[in-house]
Amino acid sequence: MLQKLFFILLILVSGHSQAEDLVKIATGQSYKDTRYLYNLTLLKSALKITQPEYGDYRIKIVNGAIPNERRLNELKMGRQLNVAAMLYNQKWDQALIKVSSPIRQGLFNYRLLLTNKHNLEKFKQVNTTEDLHKLNAGLRVGWSTYDVMEHFKFKKTAAHTYESLFGMLNKNRFDYIPRGVHEIYNELYLRKDEYKNLVIEPNLAIYMPLPEFFFVSPKNQRLAARLELGIKRILDNGTIDRILEDFYGEYIRQADIKNRRVINIGNPLLPEDMPIHTPKYWRKD
Repeated sequence: MLQKLFFILLILVSGHSQAEDLVKIATGQSYKDTRYLYNLTLLKSALKITQPEYGDYRIKIVNGAIPNERRLNELKMGRQLNVAAMLYNQKWDQALIKVSSPIRQGLFNYRLLLTNKHNLEKFKQVNTTEDLHKLNAGLRVGWSTYDVMEHFKFKKTAAHTYESLFGMLNKNRFDYIPRGVHEIYNELYLRKDEYKNLVIEPNLAIYMPLPEFFFVSPKNQRLAARLELGIKRILDNGTIDRILEDFYGEYIRQADIKNRRVINIGNPLLPEDMPIHTPKYWRKD
């Protein structure tokens, strides 16, 4: 009897370590949206470092713009997608499995302003949240920035798609789009020939704590456990720091936050136990 139980246990352990995990992740919101490449690089690193415990893996890239609400529904089912990176969102946290370590070292916390070159004069007088309330932001419904600015009753214009935001700003339909330090420079570069009125406001930044996490389908608890272990390991061994520097170091230095006027908006939508003051999760410069 003991030999039989030992044999069954051996099969279970062997199956756990040798099974191939299929990871299904979406591309960006348009063919010019390359932001997912950082997340993909982290995923590969987290999966590779957990091969001794979990075995091989395969990544399937799902092409096409998938709005956040549809992504959430797809993740719940786990058929088309089973992993996505997302700024903290209570709805996602309740419906999916959140990998507990933030993955972008706080880069989403600081927002620069993409604007129309004809609007630059307006921003010279902006020093407080009250001043910023007078201007109109372009955002997408479903974005965490939309939810925070909605909470504080900022003026907003909603766009139907990610890509349409840039065309609307180019036509001066609103005053600015708040974008992450790691997003704004590449977004402008990829569209500079098409939208010639777009510029980055040179003196302001918005501070709005927005930690980003991997969320996993509840249908894939094994994958969630694997990523929990893998992300923790690449955070502890410095791999995330190196990947972030490779992708965004130049943009971080170019943003030069310490020499900008920073408007602290805050984020009352985060839960009290969110680790926004845990040093290892945030880049120090």
